[in-house]
Amino acid sequence: MAAGDTKFLVTRLHPQVTVRYGAEQCTAMVATYLDPTYEIGVENLSRPADYQWVTDGLNTVIPATVHLTEIDGAFTWFTDCGTPV
Repeated sequence: MAAGDTKFLVTRLHPQVTVRYGAEQCTAMVATYLDPTYEIGVENLSRPADYQWVTDGLNTVIPATVHLTEIDGAFTWFTDCGTPV
């Protein structure tokens, strides 16, 4: 987000995010997140467990309790991109 790389951010969205919102809507939303002062901080650490990702009245169980999760060696993230498709 601090680097302003929308393409990187969109490719690292968890696949369930683009299933729920569509790639076009997520690309537009993520472009609004760019901020050169953005920093990530750790809020807490815990053992892996199911994560209930709830947005827009929809619930998807993700096998992790974090908003960042690893898939095939790359970290992915979750966000609300707007209106589900």
